[in-house]
Amino acid sequence: MLFRSRAVQRIGLGKTGAKQQDDAKRDRGEGGNANIGPHSACTVTGIREGRSRSRHVNSPISRHPDGSIRSVLVQFNASVLVGSPLSGFALIGSGVSRNAPDIAKTDITWSRPAAIALPTSPDYLARTLIVGPTVTADQLPTGFFQQWQNDFETVGQTRWDSDPLDNMAFHQYDRTLVWFAGWVRTGNPTFWERGLDAGINYITMQEAGFYSSQPHFSEVQGAELYYLLTGGERGRTTVGGIAEFMGIADYRATLDRNPFRDWMDSRIQSYVLMSSIVAARLEISGVDWAQQARQDLGDILTTQSPDGSMRWFSWNNEHSVFMGSLLIHALIKYYTWFEPDPRIPPFVKSILDFVHPTLWLTDSWQYTSADTTSTPDLNQLNAVGYAWYGWLSGDQTYTDIARTAFQWGTTDAFLGYKQFNQNYRGAFQTAYYILNP
Repeated sequence: MLFRSRAVQRIGLGKTGAKQQDDAKRDRGEGGNANIGPHSACTVTGIREGRSRSRHVNSPISRHPDGSIRSVLVQFNASVLVGSPLSGFALIGSGVSRNAPDIAKTDITWSRPAAIALPTSPDYLARTLIVGPTVTADQLPTGFFQQWQNDFETVGQTRWDSDPLDNMAFHQYDRTLVWFAGWVRTGNPTFWERGLDAGINYITMQEAGFYSSQPHFSEVQGAELYYLLTGGERGRTTVGGIAEFMGIADYRATLDRNPFRDWMDSRIQSYVLMSSIVAARLEISGVDWAQQARQDLGDILTTQSPDGSMRWFSWNNEHSVFMGSLLIHALIKYYTWFEPDPRIPPFVKSILDFVHPTLWLTDSWQYTSADTTSTPDLNQLNAVGYAWYGWLSGDQTYTDIARTAFQWGTTDAFLGYKQFNQNYRGAFQTAYYILNP
């Protein structure tokens, strides 16, 4: 298997014999199911030097539903100058021969590595599905789709300059995922570095609080990506800690409204379900997380009203549009990443049909089924479900709804620190489902 077009580049200063780390994502179009261990066949070649290197190679613990691995960690030694990246390629597979010896794994104890080897092709990165279905920046049509990407880069710079990473509030809606998804779309290593910094700050805060944050700060996908894209076990441990705390704190036991808790809502349901899904994907020990995800889903599916809404005491028995959308995000990932439970599409459709067109205003859906406030800042959160269901069912009506909401969100949304995350945590999926019918 060839990991295409990559560049080894320094993050730190000066020239040293730095340990390089290549977190190459598996191109799912090549190769078969495999276990990659520390002695798997691997050749890492520097094109400039034309020779093989000693290396360590392993696969972080996680698989796609078909059993194929999701990422590969390769470590090797090279001298790299700041501003002078080394081009090269890696070959991994049973048919690869090499003449350089193995080296031991270097434990991930740093906040930032001295240097990294990253794929530079967005087309390749998108095919790995490391962040889920996504388009590349070059695949976005001109107009509002390109404007959405342009705003990510320009407003993203402002957010990077302004937002402190050691404040949990700035991680709500998963800033780590936002940056890593931006890297996948563009191949720009700056966004990978930002994802790295966001991820380690988030993980450090979760560790300090013993993973006991409020559910809406439980961003397990970003922690998962940190693990898959660096090999750093702290990301995997954080996912396990959050998933366990969801049970300790009584969130998981009350998903089905029994016993009643006045604080339960669809947002909490979404974060509890996501914690079980990701813990299962990372094979976290101590609990059968796959079975727990199935139980979580079953409990959640009992809470829908006959009209398709999700009504909660904490919302005056009204339907919160964006919280229903967050639940839909988790259900889509369950269906796509874990197992395609046939109960999910009709459940999602019922929510979508309750919301639209009844709750649509001029440029957005209203905030709740009673509060008619316009919410274009939330369009990109709310459009994901329509795009997915239109793609899954082939019903263009839902795709058109998503396209309209995406357009208005691009032109009318305010991109403050929280809104920036809301507009870029899932909209890359919306674009994919709209543009790949």
